[in-house]
Amino acid sequence: MMRTHLRDELELLQRIGALDEDELAEANRHGHEASFIAPIGQRVAG
Repeated sequence: MMRTHLRDELELLQRIGALDEDELAEANRHGHEASFIAPIGQRVAG
């Protein structure tokens, strides 16, 4: 890893015109869906 934050990478992609707002939202949504960490409200107590 390059020790960057995903937020910064997405901002860069928008700034250089690689992704528009809709594409950024879709990429973010896919990232959350692919994550192995469940959202706080959906976590199962261990």
